[in-house]
Amino acid sequence: MSRSYSTQDVRAQVLGNLLGHGDDEFTAHVKQHIKPENVCYLGVNDASKWEQQRMQALGLRNISPTQLAQEVSAPLLQWFKATGAKYLAIHLDLDVLDPSLFRALLFSNTDYPVRHI
Repeated sequence: MSRSYSTQDVRAQVLGNLLGHGDDEFTAHVKQHIKPENVCYLGVNDASKWEQQRMQALGLRNISPTQLAQEVSAPLLQWFKATGAKYLAIHLDLDVLDPSLFRALLFSNTDYPVRHI
């Protein structure tokens, strides 16, 4: 692992590994990769160009804050039904809810240096 990663890369590393598109050494430990069509982002505000490109390239669904405000849960329920899954796992980045309330979290804590891998 010789590449250095930015904070946005670090956030994406775990999902990338679960999808089978991460670092070979880590990805090898994932027994069953997640299908990209079974991933849905909710309420992503101002995704960077890099994030937009990755979501599009991998086929990851994104339901915008505007869609959620207008249609409430309908887009999420439609997506979930289309996956055919029985269970739904939800991951929340707590620091995006209110960074001032979650200062101790790695990416919210500006005093914590991002390690270069």
